[in-house]
Amino acid sequence: MGIKQFVATPYNTKESIGWAMRHVTGPSKKHRGLVNGMPHSHELNGGVAVKHRLAIVGDIMTIRSGSVEFGPRLREFIKGSDYLVGNFEGTITNAVRPGLTLAFEERHAPRIIEALTDLFAPEKTCLCVSNNHSGDFGRAEFFRSIELLEAEGFRLFGWLERPHLDIENSFRLVCGTMWTNKPCDYICMLKGAEERVRPGVFNLLYPHFGYEFELYPRPEMIELGRKLTQKFDALVGHHAHCPQPVTTHSVGGVNKMIAYSAGDFLGSYKTKKYQYGMIIKAEIGTAPDGSWLMGRAEWRFTRYVPGAKGRIVVDIAEEDLFA
Repeated sequence: MGIKQFVATPYNTKESIGWAMRHVTGPSKKHRGLVNGMPHSHELNGGVAVKHRLAIVGDIMTIRSGSVEFGPRLREFIKGSDYLVGNFEGTITNAVRPGLTLAFEERHAPRIIEALTDLFAPEKTCLCVSNNHSGDFGRAEFFRSIELLEAEGFRLFGWLERPHLDIENSFRLVCGTMWTNKPCDYICMLKGAEERVRPGVFNLLYPHFGYEFELYPRPEMIELGRKLTQKFDALVGHHAHCPQPVTTHSVGGVNKMIAYSAGDFLGSYKTKKYQYGMIIKAEIGTAPDGSWLMGRAEWRFTRYVPGAKGRIVVDIAEEDLFA
């Protein structure tokens, strides 16, 4: 009888055991060296007339009490961005979790709205809600959480009726999850994401994929990432709960960015290994022939640090996590 009978996990028994071991021992360094990391600042394609600057982070995990403070280095790095993209992992709810299966639920307190509003203008903040925790509390609570966020002006996407988000008729955000902890028939899956590409604009794929607590992508994830960039103009992944390398991949002479995992941007774990993420700032625009490309991209490690009375400080990290 499989482990999914007793534990809400996206994986089979073997993968679930590996997941549990990595939570005890720390992120795996297996598969190091299979991809070459991109410098912290890099021009992917020259001659791009910049139209938009995007700031992209990874998983916005739950905070339940206290306050959130965003540090000066993070605010300086994000300054000048037109839009912020993040994965909203969890549900704003007070509901009791349905069912008797052992689960690691992601329950947001309403104060997450105040925290995100302090960081960036809600009408310019694009939140993906397609992830393995989308089904933690069922359909009704999932959509009630969306209503709360949209009432404050946040722009959400990731369920079947809204599988993508079009911005200023210039670029499209597409998402999809590789995993669900519980049956969840209302969110977008990664399979078939290529069918949502919109011709004539910049298409960024923002998938919930890969494996948790691995610092480097597996060979099959590298292959999948490169396959997806045959259709998409860039890919920034989330779900691993730790950063993975930012790389480039050339398709038809165009350099495309693949960030396999942006890690955890915000959370409340007090154990250091859970606290790291990545923020990417990317310029997108048009080439002389009118095609949409990514020009310069920059990235930095981030870290959130819980302190006294539930206060959480998020800022650019001093450490080089891969080193």
